[in-house]
Amino acid sequence: MRQFGDERNISSWAGVCPGNHRSAGKSKSSHTNKGNPWLRSALTECAQGASKKKNCFLKDKFWRITTKHGGKRAPAVMAVAHNLLRFVFQVLATGKPYQARSATPLEPQQRERMIRHHIRRLGKLGAAVGQRGPAPLRPRRRTTAAKAAASLTNPGFSSPHGFLTFAAITSPCFFGTCPPRN
Repeated sequence: MRQFGDERNISSWAGVCPGNHRSAGKSKSSHTNKGNPWLRSALTECAQGASKKKNCFLKDKFWRITTKHGGKRAPAVMAVAHNLLRFVFQVLATGKPYQARSATPLEPQQRERMIRHHIRRLGKLGAAVGQRGPAPLRPRRRTTAAKAAASLTNPGFSSPHGFLTFAAITSPCFFGTCPPRN
């Protein structure tokens, strides 16, 4: 690996080094160079495989970059391929086996944001979820059609939001076969 010198030279030769074209503080369109077509295609295939592997930090990196670029996967594939080539170079240059890194843990701020997001989504679906934190969820605004549908159902079978619960639907009284009350 002495003929390449360092990771930057082999990345450039393979055609997976990140492009950088900035002017006046704005990022312009930047493309990678052609490089070695066989190595480049093998690295991109491996990068696509790594993006689907469970509990892999490369998968997290792939999806971070994909969402950052508005769903475009090509920049993310190139970034993961670049990382893979760097790992291969380090293994071949040092002669030491690769030590796999685990997925990076979420920062507390990211974790709390994800919890709030999923609680909000479950609330919109009508599921009652315990509150976390001081800020309560806003109740969902009921439309006129939802109010009319709630008034048609038996009040004993509806949830506070006007939706039918699973217990109400599976009850024999819901279908009109309820035994008479004394």
